[in-house]
Amino acid sequence: MKHDSIHTRPAQTEDIPAIGRIVVRSWRHTFDGLISGDFLGAMSDDHQRQRHERMFSFRGVVYYVAVTGDGEVIGFCSGGPSRLQAYADRNEIYAIYLMPGHEHKGIGRRLFEDVATDLAASGRRGLFLTALSVNPNRPFYRKLGGVEAEAESLQLGNEIYPQVAFVWDEIPVRR
Repeated sequence: MKHDSIHTRPAQTEDIPAIGRIVVRSWRHTFDGLISGDFLGAMSDDHQRQRHERMFSFRGVVYYVAVTGDGEVIGFCSGGPSRLQAYADRNEIYAIYLMPGHEHKGIGRRLFEDVATDLAASGRRGLFLTALSVNPNRPFYRKLGGVEAEAESLQLGNEIYPQVAFVWDEIPVRR
């Protein structure tokens, strides 16, 4: 699939099942051997679909999807008001995931910029996201201009994992 045939657009309700699948496939691909195999094995498309259906309906939440020329949803990014007290005055990127095999083609950057640009109209200043410390994609967030900061650990299943925050004082809108 050529990179040029992939476009981004605001997500629609019918995209949510694909979003659920993308989360599960992305986590299993990215975190294999880095976090609990039991946790990864227990992830389900249906649970993620339900989770994102709830998030999709919240006021101020923005979702964009990346779609191939033949209509397949292969990535998404979501964001909205901060869910963390430490960053209460900022916008938060909640998730940014691509189906395995679509990384390193500029798609994630486009999705991030789409969501960040929409969030810039919220009146909240700045932006942040959290990532597991073991996340091999941390250099991607640095390339986008995020500055690392401390973040609370996250419990996944029976294990606790350290996280890092990436913070932008100004929202990086599309140029």
